[in-house]
Amino acid sequence: MDTLRVDIDAAKCSTSVYNNGVGVPIEEVHPGEGVYVPEVIFGRLSGKCEPNLKEEELIGGRNGYGVKLANIFSTEFVIETADGPGQKKYKQVKLSLKTWERSQITGYRKGVNWTMVTFKPDLAKFNMTYLEEDTLALMKKRAFDMAGILGVTVKVVFNGRKMLLLRGFPSYVHRHIKPLSSKSFPWFCEKVNDQLEVGVSLSGGQFKQRLHHMAKEYGSIVHKSSKDY
Repeated sequence: MDTLRVDIDAAKCSTSVYNNGVGVPIEEVHPGEGVYVPEVIFGRLSGKCEPNLKEEELIGGRNGYGVKLANIFSTEFVIETADGPGQKKYKQVKLSLKTWERSQITGYRKGVNWTMVTFKPDLAKFNMTYLEEDTLALMKKRAFDMAGILGVTVKVVFNGRKMLLLRGFPSYVHRHIKPLSSKSFPWFCEKVNDQLEVGVSLSGGQFKQRLHHMAKEYGSIVHKSSKDY
């Protein structure tokens, strides 16, 4: 994957999320039943096996519940994916909570992979009548977070505009610290291992006791920051 794109049309209350990583296999879950893998992944709460509790978890996900809940709490939900190896394209639209249109499967170019989900949240369920400014700002912030995590290897585009080029996690941390105050807060980042990087700085008003909790998780790195600053 080298592109992640988020497009939000506030007037139509529509959000699309696209990436060109490996597509979802376009295969029937059980031959002859007409239910395909993308529908199970994106549309059925029971569509993913329970996690193996004996395996060490390295991420904070909930085994696919996020996109399924976006589906449940939307008035419209569209799945589109291109399966390069299978040379197929898949599209399916949700009609109601438990009803889907028949999937549309067509031929596609070999080796081209991408997936896009488009949804319109059911605002009434959230006591909203439109996508408010703070909600839109939060969604933009999440795209910025992804730019910070993915770094220079993936282009993150929000509403047609490429996010600021962030050269890794330290650049992401610095972008958060810089606007907080005219003061120059001390800060540093350290890569613990291939799965974890930590950034630490003074907060300018938050409780310092938080460091004690972090120290239990990250050990000497946080003790160093507390001592030095």
